[in-house]
Amino acid sequence: MSLISGWHRAGRVFFVPITTGTSETDAKFSGISSYKVRDVPLPVLNFEHRAQLAKNYLLATGKFEQDKVEMILQDSLFRVALADTGGLPGLVVYTCQYDFDKDTCSVVQHLHHETASYIQKGWDKRMESIFSAYLARRKVFPSMELVKDGNYTVQDALDGGTIFLKEGEIRLAPALVSKFNAENSMINSLLVKAPSKTDKWTWRNFESVHLLYLAAVLAAMIKEKEHFQGATLGTYLRNMKPSDNAYLFKPLHLPLNFTATHYKIDPAQCIPRAIPASVSSVIDVDVMDREHVHQSHTGTPIIDGYVTLDVGYERLTIFLQYKHSDPESSSSKVRVSHMNQEIEKLGASLKRHEKWESDRQWIFVWITNREVESDTLANERLLWVDKDSLSLHCPLIGNRGLVGL
Repeated sequence: MSLISGWHRAGRVFFVPITTGTSETDAKFSGISSYKVRDVPLPVLNFEHRAQLAKNYLLATGKFEQDKVEMILQDSLFRVALADTGGLPGLVVYTCQYDFDKDTCSVVQHLHHETASYIQKGWDKRMESIFSAYLARRKVFPSMELVKDGNYTVQDALDGGTIFLKEGEIRLAPALVSKFNAENSMINSLLVKAPSKTDKWTWRNFESVHLLYLAAVLAAMIKEKEHFQGATLGTYLRNMKPSDNAYLFKPLHLPLNFTATHYKIDPAQCIPRAIPASVSSVIDVDVMDREHVHQSHTGTPIIDGYVTLDVGYERLTIFLQYKHSDPESSSSKVRVSHMNQEIEKLGASLKRHEKWESDRQWIFVWITNREVESDTLANERLLWVDKDSLSLHCPLIGNRGLVGL
């Protein structure tokens, strides 16, 4: 209601709801009405509002008592399905049309299947261009040509009802991405996995898919390189904190190629546990590979993955750590001082080993679904994504990272 604050003082106000998929031409009323017309663009639903809409819808059906609805809303698979709606009310309704009298084991698959009715004919020919623009997160505007196949603009795509814009960027509901990807295999299928009771979604899944997300984004930026001539590290690592970290403003030199659909798994621990270092305990970070994201070998201390890129005038290794806790936990905050300590440990490990050159550049990125408490100044090498910024940092998978499992 804050969007219409003060309008009531001008007289009566009529609301004309225009649903997603209505063409821009059909949505024009200025020529047929003497009333002053104002557009009120509504944002997509955040997770809490999706849950509230789902609750209202399920209660309105009259099929379920209040207690049953509350159980459905707290079900982990149902919450994954809500995350995959992308905040589109129509997809929330699709989710609620599942047969909950049985169980929730296939609710995500149900949503992904039902999204077929959302997809326009002919989109399969245009989806590759639309999807790369979405992943790369390049800035667009309604009149911009989106696909070079006969003046197909961003507005044309908006009129189709499948995409929406947020802060000048294309957004797609993850459930729709799943449908598109099943036919075109543009990204690793783990990014849009439909979990069930026997094939669950866990934070460990998120660790893996976030690495795949970083790979897919970089590959998309390379494909859209004409729009990223002045890219910085912050263009790639979106919505990182602290936002004034100097590394985020350094120029990013995109590699010629980057593998979008998988990561490399280190064959051994690249950060050994041995203290002091033994002869056989050496740093084995593959800093020469600038075409893959790497997942650390099981048991590697401090880091879970890394990627090396050319940033500024130097090669920069981005170490990644993932930390999860139950969203309902009262002690789920992580302190900046603790993350600083982890950086000091990593730095000490790197210095002890001959294979790691002392002047080699690196930063430490902490990805968490927890709140972060800024109890001290952040180390200059530290960047993080927290509960408040996770869905902004990685729109395709961020809301799944907030689901407690």
